[in-house]
Amino acid sequence: MSDSKPHIIVGGGIMGLAIGWRLLREGAANVEIFEAGEAARSGACWVAAGMLSPRAEVGFEDVDLYEDHLRSLELYPKFLNELEEDAGDLVPKIDMGGTLMLSTNADESRELTRQFEFRKQFGMSVERLTGDEAREREPLLSGKVTGALPPF
Repeated sequence: MSDSKPHIIVGGGIMGLAIGWRLLREGAANVEIFEAGEAARSGACWVAAGMLSPRAEVGFEDVDLYEDHLRSLELYPKFLNELEEDAGDLVPKIDMGGTLMLSTNADESRELTRQFEFRKQFGMSVERLTGDEAREREPLLSGKVTGALPPF
């Protein structure tokens, strides 16, 4: 892709930086990224901390996106490995441990039940834990935790 025309990216968040890096990696000679703020500490990247948890985050309205989300999660380690080739130890390691979904009161317990049933209907392998069972897996959980859906 070695060309001299400028590649201008507006937005230096996780996507803008990733696109710029990929362009450079593919041989682009002139990549400029414009960001109004402090990219690494703004926007979705800062809020989500790079978290990818499609099994925990799939919602009733997201069923059509679920397979795409899983594929994205499968591709992420390859992305990090390639990035590590260029950036070394600056690249974070991925933790594939999953997300423990918790309830601490009656309302959250009802929501956890809805999420459990939804995941079962969708064909996911899911189990329900009591608060004590959740603390066996994660000893630092609050005593207020009444139930959980473990990573699957």
